[in-house]
Order: sequence, then structure tokens, then C-alpha cells
Amino acid sequence: MRRRPQLGFSLFELMIVMMILSALFGIGVGAFRGLVRPDTLASQQISDALRSARLFARTEGGTATVVVSPAAQTVTAVGLRRVGVWHFEGEDGFGWPKPLLHEGATIVSAGVIGSCLLVQAETVVTLQDPPPSFDSPYGFAAELALAPARGMRPMTLLERAGVWRLELDRDDELAVVLQLMGEQGATSEYRHQVPGAGLSADRFTHVSVMFDGRVLQVSVDGVRAGPDTLFDTPRRLVVNSRVSLTTGRPPNHFQGRLDELHLSAVIRAAAGELPSEVELVGPERLIHIDAHGRLDPVWHRAPVQVAFLAGDPPRRNVVELGLLGTVRHFSEEIAVAGSAPGAADATLTDEDSGEPRR
Repeated sequence: MRRRPQLGFSLFELMIVMMILSALFGIGVGAFRGLVRPDTLASQQISDALRSARLFARTEGGTATVVVSPAAQTVTAVGLRRVGVWHFEGEDGFGWPKPLLHEGATIVSAGVIGSCLLVQAETVVTLQDPPPSFDSPYGFAAELALAPARGMRPMTLLERAGVWRLELDRDDELAVVLQLMGEQGATSEYRHQVPGAGLSADRFTHVSVMFDGRVLQVSVDGVRAGPDTLFDTPRRLVVNSRVSLTTGRPPNHFQGRLDELHLSAVIRAAAGELPSEVELVGPERLIHIDAHGRLDPVWHRAPVQVAFLAGDPPRRNVVELGLLGTVRHFSEEIAVAGSAPGAADATLTDEDSGEPRR
């Protein structure tokens, strides 16, 4: 009985087919992008950045921002990614992503919810070899509940040496110290004093600090402690993956009760440049999103608009973010014919000036 030959493709034939498909797919994507109008594509990119920031905020339960940069023709979402959580409910200091070492400290049943860590004498709490996710040049956020012991000041509360530090100064006031990158690799220290933010030894105080390269904000027991610090230009933290997270070094290390430690790293979504056929208008500014995915009422009292010019004759296109986080699009004729780009954006509210609401 005669056997039928096996049918199939050689490796060479498969490679040829894949090359043809790849070329056709590339042409298809290019042709598809060519069919989309630049104003439609720009509106979609801006909307995606706004929705990404809302997703960052709602997923992590923290604030997020959108950086609108007409000079770079970009709209970028900036948010937080949780990188560590410890509750100190067990003797091993169990937490995510790994336990904190605290030899000599004890777990006591007097925490915010359950137990807490009692740090005394020469004990230093340490996270050795932190994972790469802890290092972000764009910033960090730290939330902790603590009751510092009475005694020597200054006292380090939490630090990554040479990167950032939280401390109580000699006047028993809270201070945040940042090590920032400058031009040509130079570094500089920035110190932010929080007025009137003394921490009691008799009860737990919830402290929250967030730095995202543009804004440094501190909250004590859920209330903003003084005005936020605004940087004129984006600043980046020093990055050093070999630096451990600690409660300082003797004799100025933390002593007292520590509980509910949460750490986050600031991340930036990819900043896609808008199509060259459109002109993003208005000043460079930040749009602030609260932990619920809404416009932060500390900064915004009215819907915020991101506007760009497109077409010939040019039309003013607007992507608007509402107070509750809704996104809508509309376009309108430019009121003054022949006005220069940037002058047409006269309807932007004072909320876009970059100043927080007092």
C-alpha cells in the first residue's frame, strides 16, 4: 500500500510567511493612523492620561496628577504604586514584600488596630536589600502611625540614607529632607519644615508624606500640615538601590511605638507626544486627582480644561475633566480670527494657574 506524503511547511517557508505578515501588519497600522484625524487622536491621548491618573488614584487610594506641558507637547499621568506594607501583627515583622528586621524590639498589643512594634534602646528597624521597586527618581509616598518616645531630639522617624528622611527636629517639629538631583549629576539637600506638627508620645499620630517631583505635601491625622511645597521645575530624587530602609542610626534613631507602615513609589505613565498637526495651548500646569478619582477640591473648584488648536482654519478643541472625574470633549471656533497660538485659550479657569485652593 502506497503511503501519502506528509504535507507541511519548511522552516524557511514559515519565515517567509511571517515576514510578509509583519510587513502587511506594519502597513496596516500606519494606514490606520493615517485615517484618524489628528484632533481625534490628540483628544484620545489627553483623555487616556486623565483616565490613567484616575486609575492610579483609585487603585492605590492616594493622590495622582496629570502634567500638562505645552512646551513638550505632552500630557502625562503621574501616580503611586504600593511597594511595601507592614502591620506588625506578628513577632517576625511580617510584611510585604519582606519582613522588617527589628531584633530587640517587641510586639505589644497597643497598636492602631491590633499590635504595634515597640522600639527601644539600641534597636533599629531595617528593611535590608529593598527590591528595585523602591527606587523611583520621580518620588515616593510614606504613611505611618507612630508615637515617638520623649527624649533626645532630633529623632529620625524613617529614612533611606542619602535619598530621603523624616525626622523630628530639635524643636520637636516634623521635618522632611530630600536629596535631589541637579545639573551634571550634582546633588542638593532640600529641607521642608512642617510648622506646628509636633507628635505626641501619648497617642498614635498618622503621618503621610508624598513627593512626586513637582509637589511635596505632608498630612497629619488626615489634615494637610501647612501649604504644599511647589517646585518650579520637575525635580528628581537620588536613586541608590543599595540603601536600606531604616528608622535611623543611634543615637538619633527612632524610639517609641511604630505601626501601620505603608510605602509607595511614584510612577509616570509613558508621555506620548501629541500629533505635530495640533498645538497644545495654555500654561504648563498640574491637574490634581484625589484618592477617589475626582478633582482634588484643595486645588480645583471648577472643571479643568486641556485645550489644543487643530485644523485650518484652526479650531479650539477641549478635553474637560469634571469635578467628579467625568471626561468630555468639545470644540469651538476661535473668537479672534488670526490670534496666535496660546492667546486663543482665554477660557481656562484660574484653577489652572498651579496655585492650591486656600
